[in-house]
Amino acid sequence: MKGFKRQNQLLSLCVLNCGRCPMFLDKNCPGCGGEGNQACKIARSSMEHGGVEYCF
Repeated sequence: MKGFKRQNQLLSLCVLNCGRCPMFLDKNCPGCGGEGNQACKIARSSMEHGGVEYCF
């Protein structure tokens, strides 16, 4: 998602552990906020609210 970047890409914004995901392990996904990550409603909401790091 353009403009969405995060420091910790192994623990997603929605608190999923990207480091355990088969898509991440097979190098098909950069993790949450990584270069080329997929668009996500939660990421869009984070950007609209000043860059919230985690939703919980």
